[in-house]
Parts: sequence; structure tokens; C-alpha cells
Amino acid sequence: MTGLLREPSVHFLAAGLILFGLYTWSSGEPETRREDDPYRIVLSQETLISFIQGKTKNSDSSQTHRLFEQLDGDARKAWVDRYVREEVLVREARSLGLDREDSIIRRRLAQKIEFLTLGLLEEELRLDAGELDAFYQRRGEEYRIPATLTFTHVFVGNSGDSGRIKAESLIGNLNAQGISFRDSAALGDRFLYNRNYVDRTIEEVRSHFGDEFTDELEAVEPTASTWTGPHRSSHGWHVVLLTRRTTSRIPKAEEILGPLRDDAMRAKRETVLDQAIDALVTKYQIELMLRDVD
Repeated sequence: MTGLLREPSVHFLAAGLILFGLYTWSSGEPETRREDDPYRIVLSQETLISFIQGKTKNSDSSQTHRLFEQLDGDARKAWVDRYVREEVLVREARSLGLDREDSIIRRRLAQKIEFLTLGLLEEELRLDAGELDAFYQRRGEEYRIPATLTFTHVFVGNSGDSGRIKAESLIGNLNAQGISFRDSAALGDRFLYNRNYVDRTIEEVRSHFGDEFTDELEAVEPTASTWTGPHRSSHGWHVVLLTRRTTSRIPKAEEILGPLRDDAMRAKRETVLDQAIDALVTKYQIELMLRDVD
């Protein structure tokens, strides 16, 4: 910004605006303005109230109306001055063509037209049961619930043969003593990750233990009390009590009705908007003046 203020062109523009303002002020009463005069600002009460509502971010227009009625003369004048100041700046910026080159303004103008277009197409944005079912049939795979494992393990940090032998002896002791899921927390060596894994995805288990361990565990039959192993991971040896396994599945539509409806409506809104914009584009004649690229 500091660099911009040092530019001679900016100084020239600012001086021009100041001189124009002084000339207008010193020349007395302006001539009668036409209805389409860009220097004529007509401010109705409804426009001012809408402006106040936007600035105060109050979503209740009736409340804004009531608050406006309670304002005294000075407060209303302050809002009028604020509106006029912003309107003058916007018009001056547009007169200089700043709205045509600014990417942020272009994007916001486009977003506003999209919003207004959707408002005019409210009837087309209703979603019936058939459309919802068709969306589920097309996109159901996106809602797939991953397979999970529930298990606890006792870890032996030595990855060599002695570690395997120690793990093998642990299996007999754990099963003989009837050690349960909760009772095993204090046994074995300290492990880098968790002791207990409840409904964890196969991908997460694989990231903690490696492929060999995970593949073996996927083949183990779940049980409430039987410890299995030893299972080797990238960290060492494990004795495991696998109590539950779920398979990957696509949920029924009624299980995910809320997010399914939201996603279907979002997809329909995008489709309807695209069609409306395509129709608008046909009103324009497009002339491309592009250089050929080798």
C-alpha cells in the first residue's frame, strides 16, 4: 500500500478528484439532474433501512424497522451520511472502471447473480422422493461405512525369536487366567500407540501395526475370551484378543437420510444453477481474440 501511494499516477488521480470536488462546491447550485444522472442519489427510507440491516448484520427486518423508528434525528442523519459516503465511493470507483478489473469484485458480483438466480428458481429446487432415491442409487458408494476391528493386545517389544517365544508363553497364561479385555491394560511392554482399539478402521490399524499384523487379524475369528497370536507387527510381537469385526457396507438410505437429502439438494442446486447460467450465456455473442499458441 505504501508503494502504491508513492506512484505519480495515484497523486494525479487524487488531485483531479479534489479539484473536481472544489469546482463542484464553488459553482453554486447544480443544474437540474436527469433521472439517470450518475451524480443524483435518491435515498428512500426502505433503502436506508436495508442498508442499516446489512451493516448491523441483523437478519430480522421487522426488528430493524422498529429500531429505525426509535432513532432520533442525529442518529438518522449519521446513517444517511454513512450511506451517501459509501454510495459516492462506489460510484466513483465504478466511473474509474475499478469494478471491471478487480477480481474480488467480479467474483462477488457473480456470486450475487447466482444467489438471485436461485431465488427466482425456487420452484425447481424442490426435491421429491424419486429424485432422492435416484441420487442414492448413483452416489451411495460415497457413504460406505468402512470395516472396523475391536481388540486389545499385549505387546512384546523384542522383535526377535526371544520376543516371539515370550509372546507364545503369554498366550497360554492369558487364556488360562481368563484375562479379559479390560484386565490386560497393565500387561506387556509400553506400546507406541494404543492398548485398546474399539471400532477402529482397517486403515487405521494398518497404519499403526503394518500389513502383516492387519492381514492376520482380518482372518482371526472374533471371540469374547480367547487370546491369539503371536502376531508380528512392525514394532514387535503381540498377543491379541479380537472381540468384534464389522464388514464394510453401504448404509440404507433411511440411515443417512439427513446428509443424503442435504447432498442431493446441493447437487440439484448446482445443476439448476448451471442450466440457468448456460441459458444466460446464450444471450451473448462471444468473440475470442486469442493469439495462437504453438
